[in-house]
Amino acid sequence: MALEFWLPEGIHAEHILRVSDGKSVELSFFPYKMFHLDVFNSGPDDVKVMVNEQPIYLAVTLQNGRGRQYDAKSPKYWRVVLYAEAGKTADVTITTTR
Repeated sequence: MALEFWLPEGIHAEHILRVSDGKSVELSFFPYKMFHLDVFNSGPDDVKVMVNEQPIYLAVTLQNGRGRQYDAKSPKYWRVVLYAEAGKTADVTITTTR
């Protein structure tokens, strides 16, 4: 029997993405997986956030000025997809920890 222990490396990165006009933007973390994601929408419009293989109908909608944190005990986040409705624009800051 083997026990696996994951310890965060303490490496942080900040990604600033603009999403607009019914298009999606993907941020992949290959070859690493993240322990922590902090997603903040600085607007001006709403944005949908999908993590890993999450479909759009289960997406989290972040309004302007709102954020969401994703936290795990082991590295499990490998992708974030952002989507803005047609005619809408959002600037999103994603801070990651691995």
